[in-house]
Amino acid sequence: MISVSDTNITDQDNRLIGAVNYYFYDYWANVSDPRTEHYWLTRGGPLPVLTFMTLWLLFVTKIGPKLMATRKPLNIRWLMYAYNVLMAGTNAFSFVMCLKLIDFGRLVTEFEFPSREDTSPQTLRFINLGMLYGYTKFIDLLDTVFLVLRKKESHLTFLHLYHHFMVPILII
Repeated sequence: MISVSDTNITDQDNRLIGAVNYYFYDYWANVSDPRTEHYWLTRGGPLPVLTFMTLWLLFVTKIGPKLMATRKPLNIRWLMYAYNVLMAGTNAFSFVMCLKLIDFGRLVTEFEFPSREDTSPQTLRFINLGMLYGYTKFIDLLDTVFLVLRKKESHLTFLHLYHHFMVPILII
C-alpha cells in the first residue's frame, strides 16, 4: 500500500528528473542557437563537456600521478615548445581577427546581439571565431597534463585546476 508521503516523494523525484532532463537536454535542444548545431561543443547539451572535463580532472589529480609514481619525469620539452608555438599563433590569429571584426574598436560601442536568424557572413565569422576560442580552452588542458607527465605536481594548485576546469564549462 502506498501512503501519501510516498506519493510526494515520487512527485518530487519526478520533478527532479524533469528538471535535470530539461537542463541537460531540452533546454539545449530548444533554446540553443541553430547556427552552432554542427559544433561538438554545443551539440547535445553540456553532458559531453562535463564528462570530458571530469575525466580530465580525474587524470590530472588521481590517475596521472599514480601512473607517474614509479616512472621518471617525461622529457617532453620539444612537445611543449610545439604546443606553445601553436597556442601563441592561434591566440595571435584570434586577436587579429577580433580586431578586424570589430573594425579595430570602432564597432564596440555599437554592439548588438545578432538575430538568431542572421546568417550573414559577418555574424558567422563572429560565431566561428567564438567557437575557435572555445576549442582553444580545451587544448589549454594539455598544460596541466604536461605538468603531470613531468611530475611537477607542486604546480597543480587549486586555483590552476579550478581555472582550467571551469573555463571550458562556462564557455558552452
